[in-house]
Parts: sequence; structure tokens; C-alpha cells
Amino acid sequence: MATRIGGQRTSQDLTQSLLAEISSIAQDTVAIETSFTNVLTRLKGILDDDAIAASNEFRKVIDELIEKWTIHARAFQEHRWASQEVAIKASASAEDFAEVSLQVVTNDTVTHEEKIATLNDYIENLKEEIKKSKDLADGFENLQFEIGQFKDDWERIIQKYNNTLKQSAKTKGIKSEIQNLGNKIKKYHSKITTLRTTVHFLSYISVFTSVRHKKRQEGLLALSDLELSTDTESDPDGLLDGQATNSNQLAITFQAHKVLNECLEECVPDMDIIKKGTERFRSVWTAVCSKSSLVILFTSQYGFS
Repeated sequence: MATRIGGQRTSQDLTQSLLAEISSIAQDTVAIETSFTNVLTRLKGILDDDAIAASNEFRKVIDELIEKWTIHARAFQEHRWASQEVAIKASASAEDFAEVSLQVVTNDTVTHEEKIATLNDYIENLKEEIKKSKDLADGFENLQFEIGQFKDDWERIIQKYNNTLKQSAKTKGIKSEIQNLGNKIKKYHSKITTLRTTVHFLSYISVFTSVRHKKRQEGLLALSDLELSTDTESDPDGLLDGQATNSNQLAITFQAHKVLNECLEECVPDMDIIKKGTERFRSVWTAVCSKSSLVILFTSQYGFS
């Protein structure tokens, strides 16, 4: 199990953050589903009004709206179920990989090709989870757009059947209810996007943790992170040119871990920060591990090379 080392974030920390986001999304889900139900109840209530029941044309319009709204509500539920499934699977996958890959990478009986294959399989599987999560986030954005269109449809109906609607108290509040729901969907979409980013960075730190444990076993890393005092900023050019001593390599490794930690802390919500953070991480990480085929594979797969 990953632990917090030297005050730095690990895969377990990020997993807990991911699960907390899923829990928060679940709470938002209740509010959104309640809004869907409220609008549907209001629409059905309109049909019970005697003044509106007298107009067959208007009843047909409301029936069509109810059908459309039911489709929206079902779409939201399907997106929500799928998004939680993807997030939980990705979280479990990253945690499992942190353990399984550690055993594979540190096992001298496993061939180099098998180690590469293990990382390749994991990265490909994770890419699929990330793609699914992205598609889901886009799906929520589309749903928000469709609900906005529904609100516009309702406004047109109000204008067309203005006299009839004025006679029914049951039509009041529907417009604002739909507007509020659109805002909730927008917030929900933002959280799903954040969730996708967290899943993505969870993959980074899982691979990082596994390779880092391997290097600890090789004796490259000291037993205590806190005992290091090497100045990593005094000769950055020498470090990045590969001329560093073992002591400096140690320092760069911890600098890389620190940069990754900062990138994780800053990654939401500013995508520019993510880009800058990953670039900084790439420069120090590849400097330390330039001769490691496993890390070269990892960095090339994720755009760090």
C-alpha cells in the first residue's frame, strides 16, 4: 500500500481524493435527479388542469415535452452510472498496478520484455478508461445543452399558449426549475471533468511509485527522504546534461517527486498549470531515468518525452 513519504502525495492519497470526488458527485446526483422529478411532476400536473385539458392541441404539446423530458432524465442516470463505474474502475486499476507492477519490476526472474509488456498493457487499459471518462464528461455537456434547448421550447410554448397558461397556476415555476437544473448540470459536468483529470494523474503517480520503489531497492534512493540536503538548484544545467553525481541524482529524483506533487496540487482547475507542471516534471524525471527503458516507455506513452 502506498504511503505518504517525506510529506509528499502518493497513490493512496490521490485515490482517497478521487473517492471523495465520487462521493461529492453522488450527493450532487440526488439534487439533480430531484430537479428532474420536480419538472416532470409539474409537466404532468399541467395536464390535470381543466383549463388546459380542454385544448387537445396543447395536451399533445405537453405530452411531447413529458416524453422528451423523460429521455433527458434517463440519459442523465445512464451518464451518472457510467461515470461512477469508470472512475471506480480506474481507481482500482491504478491501485492494483501499484502493487502488481512493483512485484514484476523488482522480480529478477521476470524478463525485460515481460516488464515492458506489463507496463504496456496497463497504459493501454488506462487510456481506455480515460477516454471513456472524457466521453462521459462531454456527454454531460451535451445534456446541459439539450436542457437549455428544452427551456427555450418551454418559453415558446408559453408565448404561443399565453392566455391558456395564465389560467393555470401549475405552470408557474417550471421555467426557473429548468434554468436551475441547467446550472446544476453545468456544475456536475465540471466535477466530472475534474474527476477525469484526477484519474489521469492517479495513473502518473502509480507508475512513478512503482518505479521509485524499484530504484529504492537498487540502492539509488536513501532510506529516509528527509535526510537529503543536496542543493538541486545550484547546478541545474549540469544535472539535466546527465553529468550529475549519484548524490545529485538522488536530489533530482526527489525534485521530480516534488514537481509531480505540485502538479497534482495545482492541476484543477487551470489546464495551463497542468501543461507547465508536466513539462517541469518531464525535464527532471527524464534526466534521472534516461537510461531506464521502463521509464522511457512511460514518459513516451504519456507525452513526457
